[in-house]
Amino acid sequence: MKASLKVALGIALVLVMGTATAVSVMGLDWDSHGVKVVAPRNGSAAVWGEYIARAYDSGRVGSLVLVGNVKDNPTLRSLWNLTGLPASESFHPHVIKLKNVTFVTGTAGNIYLTANDLGVEFHPACLAIFIAIFISLILVFASAIGDAPTRAFYIITGFIVGVWCLTGSPRFAEPTLRLFYHVLVNTSGFQGDLIWKFVSLESAFYVHVTLVLLTVTMVFYTAPKRFRELGFITSGLLLALPLFRDTISAVSPINLGILIFVTVIAMVSNFTFPEEAWKSAIQTLGLTVFTIASVIFQPWTAVLALAFVITFPRRRRNVLYLSATAAGVLFVAEWGPKMWRVTGPLGGGTLTDGSVILQLLLPLTLLGYMAVRGDIHVRSKGATPFLSISTIVIGLGAIFTASAVPYFFTALLITTVRIIAGGR
Repeated sequence: MKASLKVALGIALVLVMGTATAVSVMGLDWDSHGVKVVAPRNGSAAVWGEYIARAYDSGRVGSLVLVGNVKDNPTLRSLWNLTGLPASESFHPHVIKLKNVTFVTGTAGNIYLTANDLGVEFHPACLAIFIAIFISLILVFASAIGDAPTRAFYIITGFIVGVWCLTGSPRFAEPTLRLFYHVLVNTSGFQGDLIWKFVSLESAFYVHVTLVLLTVTMVFYTAPKRFRELGFITSGLLLALPLFRDTISAVSPINLGILIFVTVIAMVSNFTFPEEAWKSAIQTLGLTVFTIASVIFQPWTAVLALAFVITFPRRRRNVLYLSATAAGVLFVAEWGPKMWRVTGPLGGGTLTDGSVILQLLLPLTLLGYMAVRGDIHVRSKGATPFLSISTIVIGLGAIFTASAVPYFFTALLITTVRIIAGGR
C-alpha cells in the first residue's frame, strides 16, 4: 500500500511540475525533454541517469532510457532479454538502442564511457554564442599577430580550425570523461541544479575548440618575427599529419599539454630578456612557470630548460631559470599532479610504430630537400638550435613513450619551418 501511495504521489507531482521526480521502489524515474529515464535509486547509475535526463532529448536517445545494469536496475533486468545479450554484458559500458527502449549500461567504474556513444547534444543558442565568441577571438588575435599578410593567413587558419572542429563528431578521452563524471557525482543534488547548467559535455567541447585555436595561435609565434606568416605553413603541416589530428581532435588533457609546450617555444622565440632587471625577471619567471607546467604533462619536455641554457648563454639569468625549473620539476615529481599518466594519443604508438614512422616522411623530405640544395644554415645560438636540441631529445623519448610522440612531431615541424626560414 505504501509503495502504491508513493507511486501515485510521484505521478501527481510529475503532472503538476512537469519534471521527473517520481521515486518508487524500482528506482529513480525522470521524464524530461520527451525522454523517460529509469535508473537505480542511488549510486553512479543514478547520477548518470539524471545527467541523461537533463542533457538529451528523445531524438538522440529515444523515449525510454534504462540506466545501470541487471544487478542495480530491476526494470533494466526485466527487459534485458530484448537485447539478446548475456546478463554479464550489462556490466560493461554500452549504449544499446532498440525500437522502443535504449539501454545505457555499466558500473560505477565505467558507465561514464558511454558518453562517446551518446554523443553531444548541442543547443542552438549556446552554439551561436560560442561561434560569435570564437570569431571574436580570431579577430582579436589577428589584430596583434603581425602585418596584413600574416593577419590574413592567421584568420584563414583560425576558420579552418573552427570549421574542422565544429563539423566533426566530438570524441572524449577517458581521463576527460572520468573528470567530468566525478564533477557530476560531487555536485549532484542541490548544488547540481546550478552547476549542471554550466558543466556539460557541450561546454567541455567548446573549451577544447578554444584550446586548439590557442595552440595554432602560439604556433604562429614560433616562427621568426619577420616571417610570422610561416606559422600558416607550420599549422598546415601539423594538421596534415593523421597522428596529430587524431590527438588534438579528442577532448583530452594532452591538448592543454601541447598548448603549454608550444607556448614555451613561442616564449623562447620572442622573449628578449632586456637589460632592465625587473623586465628580465618577469620573462624568466614566466618561462619557468610554463616549462614546469609542460613537464607536468610530459616529462621529456624537461629538456627545454637544458636546451635553453645551452643556446641562450647568460650566466645569471640561466642559473635562476635552471635552478627554479629544477626545483619545480622535483616538486612535481614528488608531490605534484602527474598528468603524463593519463594523457597520450588515442590508440597511438611509439616512434618505432610503422604508421608513426610513415608520418615522418613529410618533415624529413623537406629537410632532405633543403640539405641537398645546401640551404640549411643553423646558428649555434638562438631559437632554432634550441628547438633542434629539444626535438632530438624528445624524439629519443618518443621511441619509448607513446605520449611523447605528438610533442616530438610538433617540435620537429616547428624546427623544420624555422630552418626553411634560414635557421633563425
